[in-house]
Amino acid sequence: MESQAISASLKMPEVDVPKLTPDNFDDFMTHFTSAVRNVHGAHGDSIEYLLRDTNGDYNAVWADRAEKLRMCTRLTGTKFKHDAALLYNLYVQYVGTDGHGGTTVKKFATSKNGYQLHHQFLAHYRDESYLERKATEAEKKLRTLHYNIERPRFTIETYYTILNGIFNDLDHAGPQYSLNDEQKVKKFEGGLQNKDALHYYILAQTEWKALPAASRTFDGFYNIFIAKFSKFKSLT
Repeated sequence: MESQAISASLKMPEVDVPKLTPDNFDDFMTHFTSAVRNVHGAHGDSIEYLLRDTNGDYNAVWADRAEKLRMCTRLTGTKFKHDAALLYNLYVQYVGTDGHGGTTVKKFATSKNGYQLHHQFLAHYRDESYLERKATEAEKKLRTLHYNIERPRFTIETYYTILNGIFNDLDHAGPQYSLNDEQKVKKFEGGLQNKDALHYYILAQTEWKALPAASRTFDGFYNIFIAKFSKFKSLT
């Protein structure tokens, strides 16, 4: 009866999730996370909180209520068990209990603990060889990413967004691949092949280096750079 109640309360998200294959785990997980985000559980909010791998400080200052709930919602109790079962149902829906990935899902057929299932799923696919491959792909992208001229589909903002994605991939691959803020700024410079962008990069770097150490973040550098470069572009 409880299983039927859970199934009845699950509103299937209208999100296209590709079938999981040996080669598309990242793409699958991106779409699967979107599906999870669209399901509201026993707390009346998204069950995305079940995907987190760290617990936030409830008394800390958060950007908004949604972020606080995502990081601080309890991972115990009746409501948690209800939401974990919803997450399990999503895995059954998008992965199944047969075929690729199905063996891991099938282990939780009795407990329906989607929270444990999710983290075991990640541990299975994000093993050492996966992380090494991820880092290699990210480093290859770094070597080939350049900003030369402003184009409608590739602006300086596009360049920055792609770079941030690469840095995140390196972070996820492990501390041995992570870049500090100084290194990220240098990588930003390394792909600039536009003389005007390089000019404003130098100006921004000088201003950035004059900041207190705690304020010298990559995002802080980019904010200085883009303010100067955007003004130049608007004037020209």
